Amino acid sequence: MVFKKLFPNKKTAEDKLTTQAQLKTLTHRLDLKIRDYENKATLCRSKAKSFLKTGNQKAAKTMLIRYKQFQNKVLQYNAMIMRAERQLDALEQANVIADVAGTMEAASLDLKAAASTVNAERALEITEEAEDSIEQINEAGELFAGDPEMDMGIDIDEDLSQLETELMLEDAGQLPDTPETHMESVSLYDHDTEPEKEAKDSDALKKEIEKLKAELDM
Repeated sequence: MVFKKLFPNKKTAEDKLTTQAQLKTLTHRLDLKIRDYENKATLCRSKAKSFLKTGNQKAAKTMLIRYKQFQNKVLQYNAMIMRAERQLDALEQANVIADVAGTMEAASLDLKAAASTVNAERALEITEEAEDSIEQINEAGELFAGDPEMDMGIDIDEDLSQLETELMLEDAGQLPDTPETHMESVSLYDHDTEPEKEAKDSDALKKEIEKLKAELDM
């Protein structure tokens, strides 16, 4: 009893293979017996013919009876082989169907798992989440960038007014070319610039602007 509890008798795939092997062995044995009975039946019929030629009719009948008995055995064993082969085919078919069912079931589970992540609703959610993330990143970038004029406390209203005046004079054709027209190609970190020359040019520009303003007031 203890042994059975510790080692329960469970049928496994090996048992099924053993059953199929037994059926194949059985059909092979039956086939050998059929060949043996066919040979014996042929021999008995040959002897019956020989006895009949010699006029021994009784012996001929005896051989014919044995011949019929062997023929009946051949028929019986053939029927047994047919039944065994039918069961063997059914077992093999069952194994194939079980394999197909297991594979199809596994594929179905994989498809369900895939559908849960790639369905239309989830795709829409992913798209919306991505757009929200992009918007939050842009807002964070704007916060980090800030407003330099306010953050650094620099007042550029006067400089802006001066630039507007210069643009107005340039449009009227009364402002000569200044170094600023070529500033786009000049680096802010160019070490070859001359601070003194820039200061002189700036002073000359201011005087020219004041002169033009006086003329406009007149």
